[in-house]
Parts: sequence; C-alpha cells; structure tokens
Amino acid sequence: MRNIILISKKEFSRHLGIMKNIIYLSLMVVVAILIFYFSLSSVSEYQDVNTYLSGLIVIVGFYWIAGTPYLIYMGTLTIGTISNEFKKGTILLILTRPIKRIEFFLGKFLGLFIYGILLNMTTILFVTSLVCIIFRLPNSITISAYYASFSFIIYSGILCAFIIVFGLILSTIIKSSRISMTILFVLILSLLFLPLFLKEMSPEYQKKFPDPAFLFGSTNIGISEILGLKIHPSVITGLSQFSGIYKNNPSYNSQHFNYQNIIYPEYILKKPLKILNIPFYISVIIMLILVLFIFITSFLIFKRKEFY
Repeated sequence: MRNIILISKKEFSRHLGIMKNIIYLSLMVVVAILIFYFSLSSVSEYQDVNTYLSGLIVIVGFYWIAGTPYLIYMGTLTIGTISNEFKKGTILLILTRPIKRIEFFLGKFLGLFIYGILLNMTTILFVTSLVCIIFRLPNSITISAYYASFSFIIYSGILCAFIIVFGLILSTIIKSSRISMTILFVLILSLLFLPLFLKEMSPEYQKKFPDPAFLFGSTNIGISEILGLKIHPSVITGLSQFSGIYKNNPSYNSQHFNYQNIIYPEYILKKPLKILNIPFYISVIIMLILVLFIFITSFLIFKRKEFY
C-alpha cells in the first residue's frame, strides 16, 4: 500500500504544472461562461429559471466540461504514463526496487484518477460560482445550481476512470504516442458521433445494443434524477441528440418550438420518452464492469512484458 501511495503521489504531482492547468481551466471556463451567457440571457419570463439552469449545467458538463476537450486532455496525459517509462528506461530502475508491478500500475491509475477528478471538480464549481455571481442569481437558484454541479462531479468520476483505463491499455501496448493519440481520437469521435449514423441506419438499434454513449448519458441523467433535479424538457432533448436516450418527439423539434422564446407555460411541455428503461444502478454496474475489464486486461499485458 505504501508503494502505491508513493507512486500515485509522484504521478499526481507530475501533472500539476501551473501553466498547462491555467491554460486548460481558462479555456474551459471562458467557453462555458459564454454558453451560459447566451443561453440565460434569452430565457423567457415564462420559463422556470431554476429548472433551466440545472439542465444547462448538465448539458454544458456533458458536452463540454466532461466532453471532448476533457476526454482528449486526460487521454493524452494517460497515453504517456507507461510508454514514457519504457522510452526513458526508467521502468527498469523502478521495477528493480521492491515494487510489485500491480503496485506500480495501481499507483499510476490512482494518481491520474485523483488529478482528473480534482481538475473537473475545480472547473465545474468555478464555472457554477461565476455564473451565480455574474447573473446575480437568487439563493434558491444558486442552491439548485450547486446540486446540479455535484451530480455532474459524481458522473465525471465514472467517465474519468473509463478514459484513464483505456489510455493505460494503449500506453502499455503501443510505444508510439502518435499512434495512441490517433486511436484515442477515433474512440472519442466514435462515442460522440457514431450513434448519430447508426440511428440513421437503424433507429431502434439502442433497444438491442445500448452503446457507451447511451450508457454515459443514462448515468448522467440517472444521477440528476436521484438528487431530485428538475431538468427542462428541451434540455433533456438536447442531451439525447448524441446519446440517443430519448425518442425524438415532434413537439420538441426546433421547427415546431423555439425553446428560447417559448410563450407557453412549462406544464404544456412533456418529457420525452426513453428509448430503453435501463435502471440507473444497472447502467453504473455495466460501466464499472467495463472499466474493471479494461484495467485487468491492460495490467495482464503489462505483467507479461519483458524489460531489457
């Protein structure tokens, strides 16, 4: 256990460079604030701002804060964590000490995981605080916004574990960072955009095969529902575009409704129907099993490697 803690501390501190973290956080915060600015400034007086803001935090979190930029950033860090040890030859120095390979591997994973969680938590809480201050939101809406942020932090933990274990298996198998980055980039694009193409060919495919995008989206929505967050129906529809969680209801199509300038009371809008009613705990269990499977596979590959 002591070796695991030492390795995780070293891996964690390796990513605490001030400049790269400031650049990353600045990019994430500025874009997120702009999204909130243009979205909240056009909210109709008939809309429930509390519900709309909670949903907007989930949307911004799902597509931006823990979306493509976060996946690419954490994946890039993870890809080099094992392969760089091979290139520099430091893997021989480390493993000649009384350190087991499982301790080394777990330490790397924990260091990256803690860093990824703290990075995402800092980003979402900082964005939420700025939104509440800039728009001078009342206390009731502010509390709801932090509830939404908390639900998203929980969700991002599962996502962080997934991208780290996938990066570890690439780092263990492939020495070239360019090839690993290409594979990682294809994976991320597939998670986001492949469901759109598959739905065009087979609209009902997710009833038979709930893909990772569907499982991530279901987990995100499930955590929000457990915490009692009321999310605006139009926001839920936006969340389902890539994940395919909900059916496309004609009344939510932008050709029929303008969500920003809607003049109808909230109760007229109905929540879209789910494609597949997978219980929340089932989707979480599936995701954790997938993470554990990839982690064990990557460690077995690492364990069989010979070092010269």
